[in-house]
Amino acid sequence: MMKASELDKGLKVVNTSSDGEESSYYYIPPQQIPVVKAYEKVGQVYERTVHDRVWDWWITLVTAGPVSDQLIKMVIPQIYRTKEPATGNEFLFYNVDMSGNDWKNNRKDYNYVDGVVEGIPVFNYEIEPSTNAIVPGTTQVLEVKKEYTIPFTKAAVEKISPYFRNPLSCIVIAADGRRYSVSLEQFKNMSYNELVDMATGCSDFMRQRRGQKVYS
Repeated sequence: MMKASELDKGLKVVNTSSDGEESSYYYIPPQQIPVVKAYEKVGQVYERTVHDRVWDWWITLVTAGPVSDQLIKMVIPQIYRTKEPATGNEFLFYNVDMSGNDWKNNRKDYNYVDGVVEGIPVFNYEIEPSTNAIVPGTTQVLEVKKEYTIPFTKAAVEKISPYFRNPLSCIVIAADGRRYSVSLEQFKNMSYNELVDMATGCSDFMRQRRGQKVYS
């Protein structure tokens, strides 16, 4: 647990009035900052998602003056292990459930995924040769991609273990995207290939068993 006042609020975005004065502001969650920066780099406006708005609502309520010293509860109910086929790099990401109270003592919850950034844009645009600046009106989003940010190691798993929910769900993601449940010890200690072979072998065996006809 940590105090509400110690939470990373993320990126503060200020709205200004016509005379340049600060009129209002809102927060973008920390996990989404790389996406915002990517849009800013090409002079595009980032449109907040529903999840961004929920974060701004939640962080404002639980860090307000009357409750800023409260302890925020954080629980990790599910962890994932995946591997990028192109690079062979393994990554860890996980679900996080956070909860705190507002000034009326009503519990407020916020959920997010740590270790992966969704929606990173890949742009196509024209460059002005004389200034090397992006030509206004030529920027287009070709695709959006995701980026994993936590390399998988046993130490990385141990670091977040104080927040694990009991029971904890441990998932290994195969190259074809299928997900398989494993134990925490298997998740931490077995190699990725061993995990997938074990999980897919067991799954195939059970499918074959269900497909067998029993004759009396």
